[in-house]
Amino acid sequence: MTNYSSSKIANHLAKRFGWKVFPVKPDTKSPFVFGWQQKASNEPGAISSLFQPFPQAMVGVLTGPPNMLTVFDIDTKNGVNGFKTLEALGVKMSTGAIARTPSGGAHFYHFSGLRKFKSTAGKIGPGLDVRCNGGCIIAPGSVSNVGEYTWLDDIEPAPNKIGALSDDLISLLEKADKEAKNKSQRNAGPSPSVLDPVSEGSRNSTMASRCGYLFSKGYSPEDVLQMMERINQQCCHPPLDNRELSGIYNSIRKREGV
Repeated sequence: MTNYSSSKIANHLAKRFGWKVFPVKPDTKSPFVFGWQQKASNEPGAISSLFQPFPQAMVGVLTGPPNMLTVFDIDTKNGVNGFKTLEALGVKMSTGAIARTPSGGAHFYHFSGLRKFKSTAGKIGPGLDVRCNGGCIIAPGSVSNVGEYTWLDDIEPAPNKIGALSDDLISLLEKADKEAKNKSQRNAGPSPSVLDPVSEGSRNSTMASRCGYLFSKGYSPEDVLQMMERINQQCCHPPLDNRELSGIYNSIRKREGV
């Protein structure tokens, strides 16, 4: 990766597609910067300032209204095949802009204007995640600890090739949003003090409880992870290591189906 430049990739994507971008950690896929949704930019100067401290960063692309994107993330790992889920649903994705992931999955990019569909994980079906409002996706050209994200057949699409959401996809997303809203209302309860100190003997159970609470309030997976990292550093004495915190987060996220 001696010739890898996150800033160069980010500036290229911003210039070609107009996308607002930000730096992402290549090992955890979490943002390098706090307030990433506000700091993401498509301006060359701002991009250089964001990425200069992190030359090996992956490039995160905001989804939802900021970039008018909804991206379907198809996973093929841990015994789950999102492509089979997609086939069973009987809906067709736009094939104008498809990226391949290091694990063998795919990202299907769609133009969605100012629509604010929820970002979800496995809610529509096993191995099928949605990235829209409040979310992000890893851009092609990025290199993680396990491999590279690339455009399908290594051919970068023209901006006007990003197809709009079909009526079937819109109906599918609206149904998922309605179900998520009903679940959130059922789970509403007293608010825990998420910034109270956490002693060493209760860190795992308390952090799991706080993670579940944040998901129940409708925050996106990316926001929950960022808040969990902050709570860990500020409240846990001593903080959990990153691997243990990621394990708690992934377990609760899977349980919540987001």
